[in-house]
Amino acid sequence: MPGSVELIADIGGSSSRWALLDGAGEVAQRFGPALPGFNPAVNSPGEFVEAISTALQGAIPHQKHIARITVYGAGCGAEERKLGMKETVSAIAKSDEVVVHTDLLGAARGLCGSAAGMVLILGTGMNAGWYDGKDLSRPMPSLGWILGDEGSGADIGKQLLSDAVHGRIPDHVMRAVFGRGTCSATEVLGFVKSEKPNSVIAALAGKLSAVRSDPYVTRLINARFTALGALLDQYFSAYFPCSVSATGGIAHGFREELGTCLRPLGLDLQHVMPDPMEGLIAWHRVQRPH
Repeated sequence: MPGSVELIADIGGSSSRWALLDGAGEVAQRFGPALPGFNPAVNSPGEFVEAISTALQGAIPHQKHIARITVYGAGCGAEERKLGMKETVSAIAKSDEVVVHTDLLGAARGLCGSAAGMVLILGTGMNAGWYDGKDLSRPMPSLGWILGDEGSGADIGKQLLSDAVHGRIPDHVMRAVFGRGTCSATEVLGFVKSEKPNSVIAALAGKLSAVRSDPYVTRLINARFTALGALLDQYFSAYFPCSVSATGGIAHGFREELGTCLRPLGLDLQHVMPDPMEGLIAWHRVQRPH
C-alpha cells in the first residue's frame, strides 16, 4: 500500500529501541534507547504502553499506514507470552499485523545476519542459542532472573546485594554501587520488592564498570561468567569450537572479561554490540519478511 510503513521494536527487560521504516525499507525515524523495556513474564504493561505511546505520538504522520509491527522481545519464548506482548504492542499503535519473535532471534538476525554461530544476550537477563544463519536452536531452558540468567546483570546484582549485607564488599566498591558504605537487609528487600526488581537489581551491576579493576569485582565478574560458560558447555558443546556474537549492556560493558572466560571452552567472542537494532534494520531492509 502506498505510504505504508513498518515499525521494528527490540524490547529488552530494561529498555527498548524502535525504528520506523518507510516503504523502501529506509529508516524514517528511530526511538530509544532511553525508552523503557517490558517483559511479559514479569512486568505489567501499563507504564510501558503509556511511555511508548507518548514517544511515538506525532512521529507517524496520519497519512502513513502501518503495515506491520515486528517485535523482538524479552520473555517471549512461550506462546502465551508472545500473545501478551502482541496485545501490549497493539495497544500502542494500530497496524495490520503484529509479529512477535524472541529477543534471541532479534540478536541473531541483528548480529549474525546470515552467518552461523553462537548467539548470546547478556543484559538484564541472559539467553543463548545456536543460529545456523536462518533458524535458532535453543535447547537450554530459561529459568528467569530468580533461578537462572547466569552472568546477567540481574545475576551479578543479586550476588552484590548478598555480599553487601554480609559485609564482603570493599568500602570504595560499596560507595561506587550504592552511593554509601552500607546496605541493610531491609534496603535489599526493597530492591527485591520493587515494581521491576530484575531491572533495578541489574542496574547495580552496571555500576561496577567504574571499579572493574578492584580484585573483588574481578572475582565476582569472572565467577558469574564462568558459571555462564559452564551452562553453555552443558547445552551447546556439540557446536564448539565456534564464534560467539553477543549483545546487551553487560556483554558490551564487560566484553574483555567475557571473552577471557569463554575462550577456554573454544568460544571466540567476535562481535559484541550494546543492542542489535542497527543490524536488524539492515536485515529487514534486505529480507522484508512477511
